[in-house]
Parts: sequence; structure tokens; C-alpha cells
Amino acid sequence: MEIDNIRYRVAVPEDHEKVIEFALQALYDAKLPKFAQDVGDELIERIKSGEAGNVIIAEDLTAGNKIVGYLEIDSNRSKKGKAFYIGAIYVLPEYRRKHVGKNLFNTMLREKCKNNEQIRVEALTESEMRFWKRLGFRIHHYALFFNPNE
Repeated sequence: MEIDNIRYRVAVPEDHEKVIEFALQALYDAKLPKFAQDVGDELIERIKSGEAGNVIIAEDLTAGNKIVGYLEIDSNRSKKGKAFYIGAIYVLPEYRRKHVGKNLFNTMLREKCKNNEQIRVEALTESEMRFWKRLGFRIHHYALFFNPNE
């Protein structure tokens, strides 16, 4: 799918290095609470070992097919035929508010959700919560944590 010079597609094995480089950039740019940063430690392994089609990328065709956004399905938590868990979504700051995240999500729906699977995601910030709610997600549960050392 191509919209406004941005191509949305499933990443293929040849994209592997480019996707990992982009995912690491996303990880360093993200403003995550300390407890959530540990998730990033497993990011490269999830991308390497995930089944085909678990990463959707957005490429700017006017910038040499540079990756400007990606969405990763967490294959460790997803259950075939029942639910997909979105492990990560990231869009470069200069491409935000241009529907890149929404189009990544819609591409994932079209490519992966063939049997009415439920889609689940964890929102760690208020802005993430607003983003997912705009796409039609509803709150399923609340998770709290306590760290006595803080």
C-alpha cells in the first residue's frame, strides 16, 4: 500500500538489518519508564526469531526508501487464530501526525488479521493511550506496579 509517497508493507528477510537498526533508534528515542526499558533487551531477538510478517514497515519513497515507521507483532505473546499482541510501534518524529502510525496499524490488520483475531496492546503513557483509543481500542484492564527502591 502506498499513500503520500510512503509505502507500507510487511518486512522481508532482506530488511532484517535495516529493521533492527531502526528499532534500536526507536528504543533510544522512546521515553519509557525504567521498568519498561527491559522490554528493549529482547527486541532484537524478537525481530530475528519472529515468524514472517510480524514486522510492518513504512518507507519514505522520496528519501531512498528510508524506514520512517514500524509496527512489530510480539510473536511470543500472540496466539494463532485468537489474538495478536502489538509489541512496538514507532514513527520518526518528523513523520508523526501524518497518519503513518494509523496506516501501519491498518496494514497489519489487512495482512495478519484474516480470522477476526483480537488485537491487544499495552499503553505506557497517556499519549499512547490516546493514540490507541483513536484507532478504536478499549481499555481491558489496568496494571499497576510498585518499586520499594524508588
